[in-house]
Amino acid sequence: MNDFRREAKCLSFICTEGISQAGMFADERVIVPEDVVLLYDSFQGKEFEEDRKRVGYIVYCLRAVANLYGIVSFSVFMKLALANPSLQIEEEVRVIIANISSEANECVLVNDTIYRKENGC
Repeated sequence: MNDFRREAKCLSFICTEGISQAGMFADERVIVPEDVVLLYDSFQGKEFEEDRKRVGYIVYCLRAVANLYGIVSFSVFMKLALANPSLQIEEEVRVIIANISSEANECVLVNDTIYRKENGC
């Protein structure tokens, strides 16, 4: 099915049923249920944005470790993490890593070593 037909089918579903789940069109437009938009808007703010950026930075650092190294000591990882001035202490980084969902995290922290998950950890 080409993108135009898929988009038309999706649009007809939205019109007749209401938006029940998120989706993305071929031109990169995104649709999201209104209750999700309202929930997201309810916790928008400076603190949320700062936290989102710090966690996002750690996720990108973990991806770099996974793709470039596979295994790295936590002290080496901290050199990369501390390049971001909003991250100041090792314990904060450990907590962030522990709270990243497994779907978004390509690595696992075991003791003082970060392993790429595909390495069997």
